[in-house]
Amino acid sequence: MTAKKARFLQAENEVRIEHNTTSEFLLLYQKAILLALKEQGTINDFQCQLCIDRLIAGFQKPTHSSDSCVGAMIPAKGDGKC
Repeated sequence: MTAKKARFLQAENEVRIEHNTTSEFLLLYQKAILLALKEQGTINDFQCQLCIDRLIAGFQKPTHSSDSCVGAMIPAKGDGKC
């Protein structure tokens, strides 16, 4: 059995995706990306769950500080901190 693949060709009626207007969609989209990375073996179960927890926490807060690491998937300086 051969694997089926889909390719995105175009989008019509584009909608700007922003944290304050489409937060539920944005959260689900980011979770889907994390789960795909886990499935590919790019991140492990622990890393995936940690990122999902941070995403959920970030969506529950009304505002983010400039030094927040919510949404960060890869540490910036390789020191294990966001």
